[in-house]
Amino acid sequence: MAQSADDSFTRNARALWRFGWLIVIGACIAALVPMLMLYKPKWPATPRTRPTYVAKTQILVDSPTGPFLRTQPKVVGQSQGRNETSSSKNPVVPSVSDTRSLVEAANLFPLLVTSDEVAAIREKRVGVIRGTVTAKALFASQGVNRYRPGSVPVMEITAVSRRPNPALRLATGTAAAFKTWLADRQAQSNIPPNQRIVLRPIQAAAVAKTGSAGKGLPILVGLAILAAFMGLAIALDRARPRTKAAQRAPRRVDEAPPAPTELQPSDDEPFGVVAVHPPPNPQR
Repeated sequence: MAQSADDSFTRNARALWRFGWLIVIGACIAALVPMLMLYKPKWPATPRTRPTYVAKTQILVDSPTGPFLRTQPKVVGQSQGRNETSSSKNPVVPSVSDTRSLVEAANLFPLLVTSDEVAAIREKRVGVIRGTVTAKALFASQGVNRYRPGSVPVMEITAVSRRPNPALRLATGTAAAFKTWLADRQAQSNIPPNQRIVLRPIQAAAVAKTGSAGKGLPILVGLAILAAFMGLAIALDRARPRTKAAQRAPRRVDEAPPAPTELQPSDDEPFGVVAVHPPPNPQR
């Protein structure tokens, strides 16, 4: 069994060597097709799918009292009514926003993050950066006919650019610009400090590469093309097997035909009898 396997391998190797020109053509095509799958047919070579870089940052919509760090609302003070007895006390409910209002603000602020006013503040700080910015409340989802708001007071800012550094600057610059815009609007509206919404970054911007074309499929296609040409070479060798040199060598045109037999007298024959001897064979 091992001998037959060795014979088969030797025969296939001879077939590949015999049709080496076909293998060379297959190797060229196997190298050209993956290149056309990855790059456009022009100079300089341009990838068909350019990678993009995404930077995301998350911001907590909070209040000065930190309602998510306690189980009961913070009581600022207590007051006693003039017309009431001394035993009746009215607790002063904190004027800060409750958790529900913070969640609602987290679902509203993404619309303000992408506004022109925030973009103008960002451009004054970090300059004009090519890319796109989107924002949404964390865990919010947009269906075909229904929008599901987020259930936690966290919003996520996403920046997309062709380079990693611009994407990072776009995300961090937008978050800082919105924080400045919100503080200015709160100051202009004379909102007390204990009633203002506070933006706290909970996740720094991180860059991830997306959209790049994988090289696995083009490599597999190239190997398949090369294997197909190798199989074709072996099939041609089986269909047209190589014969022996003596059997397939034709007679040359300039080779002289065999000479006719000559009549030579022999000493052993009686007088008048001529022996016929064939001419010598030069191939022997």
